[in-house]
Amino acid sequence: MGPSNYRSGVTIVPMAGYDSVPSDLTNYLMWKQIENAGKICVSVQNFCKPNAGISGGTVASVLGIFSLGSRKLKTLRNPSYLVSPEHAKPNLNRLKNTSFVSYEPAIKSWTSMYLMGAADQHVVLRSNSLYGKDIPYMEAQPHSSFLSAFGTAVLFSFLIMLMLIPFTKNLLKKFAPQPGTGPQHRSKNCYTFTTVGKLDSQNEKFVSKFVGSDPYEDTAKFVCETALCLVLERDNISIGGVLTPSFCMGDALIKRLENIGFVFKFD
Repeated sequence: MGPSNYRSGVTIVPMAGYDSVPSDLTNYLMWKQIENAGKICVSVQNFCKPNAGISGGTVASVLGIFSLGSRKLKTLRNPSYLVSPEHAKPNLNRLKNTSFVSYEPAIKSWTSMYLMGAADQHVVLRSNSLYGKDIPYMEAQPHSSFLSAFGTAVLFSFLIMLMLIPFTKNLLKKFAPQPGTGPQHRSKNCYTFTTVGKLDSQNEKFVSKFVGSDPYEDTAKFVCETALCLVLERDNISIGGVLTPSFCMGDALIKRLENIGFVFKFD
């Protein structure tokens, strides 16, 4: 978008569904809550438990990413990919790597990589940078046992390997759920985001929880409330450019979501 788009107030807010509204807003609320308490937030981690099947659209999105080519994929692996050069860069050294399996004492769970974690991380780090924050952010998926975490990590690693090979990637395209088909497993209260904000003191942390129902139904709610917020709350939001949900709408969007039943709860 050129300068004329910014001056005219043209605003684009991508990633306004299940990816990445819960991630973006819970991160925003976490560092804001810590700062309101007069403390310094040094990192935020989200532990996302989806408990839902994968739709054909999600499969198509993931396969589309792996069709970009090795050079583009290498670029996308950079967590700061969406962070503009003039904005704050996240200090990722403050976070341990949760890409395979690790134990997280804050939630007393073993964790593995989270399927949509990389996409959410890009969005959240862009939000933080637009706010002038160098707070690093990472996502992982919690599990009830080490074996569950290890099995999930091995499965995801195996699927990634298959998607990097043209022949097996084409097989996945043929036999995986197709776009327009939903997951077989659909249940209420099927996903949670447990957010842990760590402070400059090693033993201090803030914890919050966001509980949703069906990710696909909630995506419709998130998108609709984002659109309504852009139209009806223009005096309370930031406009102009390609923005993230939390930087563009922040408290205004949170209030709209709370008004339709969503709860952002701090322990």
